[in-house]
Amino acid sequence: MSGNPPTLIDKSFLQALSLDEAFWFFQYFDGVLTPVLIAEIIGDLQKTYRDGRNPEKMVSSLARKLCRTPEKHFNVSHIELGSLELLGNNIPMNMRPLVHGLRYDGNDGHWMLTDNSNFLDMLQSWDDGRFSDEELERSRVWRKYGEQFSPSASIDAISSGPTPRPPEIDQLGLSEIRDLQVLSLIGRERAAENLDWAFAELKFRDEYRKAVLQRWEEAGKPALADFAPYCAFMILAIRTHMFASSLEITGVKQKPSDIIDMEYLLYIPFCKFLISDDRFQLNFFRELGEQCQLGVRGKDLKAGLAEIASYFGGSPLSRPLNITVEKLQTPPHGLNNKVTEMWDFAVPGWR
Repeated sequence: MSGNPPTLIDKSFLQALSLDEAFWFFQYFDGVLTPVLIAEIIGDLQKTYRDGRNPEKMVSSLARKLCRTPEKHFNVSHIELGSLELLGNNIPMNMRPLVHGLRYDGNDGHWMLTDNSNFLDMLQSWDDGRFSDEELERSRVWRKYGEQFSPSASIDAISSGPTPRPPEIDQLGLSEIRDLQVLSLIGRERAAENLDWAFAELKFRDEYRKAVLQRWEEAGKPALADFAPYCAFMILAIRTHMFASSLEITGVKQKPSDIIDMEYLLYIPFCKFLISDDRFQLNFFRELGEQCQLGVRGKDLKAGLAEIASYFGGSPLSRPLNITVEKLQTPPHGLNNKVTEMWDFAVPGWR
């Protein structure tokens, strides 16, 4: 890991970048790539473009921006991380991506260390225009994924869960809804119900529940926020979204793609910045993140990256450049744009 600011991106931002801009983004930021991003990319194989563009070429173009650029890190799935935490593993939430995890091997009954770098081999195949039958099937499944989200049913699901619906709920704003969920997660009164909610969200296997419940009881039946902090964060994000979308809070969309946008936000603990032009994501990032984290509009960062590409006359991906290693370590000191502003925020004194 380079030590550059870890930055979470969505597919729309990646799609908006030219190849040169993508190079400079990954040169100056540690890109945090998530399973939902990879799923969205492969899902585009089933997309129909009005202008007749070839879906396979479009997916290859996105893969090229990832596999031919410098620093990027494939974060372990939130489901895998949450499951590991319930089983007693510590999940650091220190704004750094978690790129390794444990996976259960059903053949020999052991947990094994996995390396997510195999994503790079997959992206290289996509860059070359090679897609397996399994990937084509996954793309068909993914295109239907968002349809399972029903905003009208969300409030009913929440009302029957650990957090009761107060009579004045319709007058609450996004911050108040978040605070309501926090109170539920930090208290012990509903700890058992919150743990059940975590089991359900993670699709936790029955054979492991007994061990988790035993560990929780031996610890004195603590609140979920104390027992499994990352799981508590996931539940906080999901419930806040479900309440807010059902109540049509300002800035919160109600459409099937919400569930996809929501998944990106489950990786907030593993980044310094979130890049998005989606008001939904930026609003929630502000509510769920820390003061030392920042949401940035994608079009503003793209403009800064374009200025850097112009400054250097392109990038090593488009033409040979006579650039010293020292000049590649930080953004150009003489420029003032969104890239340098983000570095000022995350790396004080770098100039």
